[in-house]
Amino acid sequence: QENPKLLRLILSHCRRNNCALTPMLRRTLLELTLDEWSSAKRTGDSHVERTRHMEAMMMLSDHHDMGDYEALVIVQAAEFSDGEILLYERLNMVPMLLEQYAASGTERARR
Repeated sequence: QENPKLLRLILSHCRRNNCALTPMLRRTLLELTLDEWSSAKRTGDSHVERTRHMEAMMMLSDHHDMGDYEALVIVQAAEFSDGEILLYERLNMVPMLLEQYAASGTERARR
């Protein structure tokens, strides 16, 4: 259980310090971050949940290539709806975007 956390810390440190990370390592970091986000959400650790949410959104907003379709699979598996919406918008997947807005009941869904 500690190895994934340690790997996430190492990759996160590399990302913050602009080390060269391959798309696969970027996806691994996203997946590990979302694992911790999901775990914090389940256990009610709101601080870790917010922090990992912010980190995941920053990674997805980054202009470094991790593969949008691959990232979409990761965020869908984690049920990370904010990440799904961001990627649907970027990929111009209008039907999926409208479905997600309707499911989440966001302000955009009411327009």
